[in-house]
Amino acid sequence: MEVPAAVFIQRHEGDYPESLARSFYRDLRMFERLEEGGHFTVAEVPAAMAARVRSFAQELGLR
Repeated sequence: MEVPAAVFIQRHEGDYPESLARSFYRDLRMFERLEEGGHFTVAEVPAAMAARVRSFAQELGLR
């Protein structure tokens, strides 16, 4: 992938290596291991995930 990307790793996916994400997403802007939420993180902690997506959009110059 050549587009800007953000990867958020859920707690149950803790062994997913950042190097793998960087090899697939050529323009990886964010890589974060989440401390909260579970399988349905967006439903469980919506405000926190919305803040992360907003931060990524702002980095890209979007509103």
